[in-house]
Amino acid sequence: MSIFAVDFDGTITDSHFPELGNMRPDASRVLQRLVMAGHTIIIWTCRPVNGHGIEEMEKWLEEHGVPYHSINENAREVKFTTGQKIYADIYIDDRSIDFYENGVDWNLIEQKLEKLGFLKDKNRYRGKGRYTEESPNLISRLIKKLN
Repeated sequence: MSIFAVDFDGTITDSHFPELGNMRPDASRVLQRLVMAGHTIIIWTCRPVNGHGIEEMEKWLEEHGVPYHSINENAREVKFTTGQKIYADIYIDDRSIDFYENGVDWNLIEQKLEKLGFLKDKNRYRGKGRYTEESPNLISRLIKKLN
């Protein structure tokens, strides 16, 4: 499975640091689909700035049901040392050339991921944190309700 590094400010949310802002439409749902397909999600962010911002962001992610495996750390399956850049197979960021002019469109991201075959459901979650053995079933039910 693949590793996705996803920016927070301006990508998952419509805001820019230090504000947390609102969820971009469909961001959580698409990230949940990636997790259900067995992919690893790393929140890749410039936070913290001067030691502040990570705790608030973690709370926001939890409150909004955004799944992730780590923040600003390589995935467990990365068995080599990298510099400051997180290793990922795919990066989703509002600063990419695709979204620089018009902002992040999670529907467009979802279409591209489907076309490339990344969203085939594997019905598993390999993350850590607030998720339990029950989480894949809960996420599946949520996705069905959203569709």
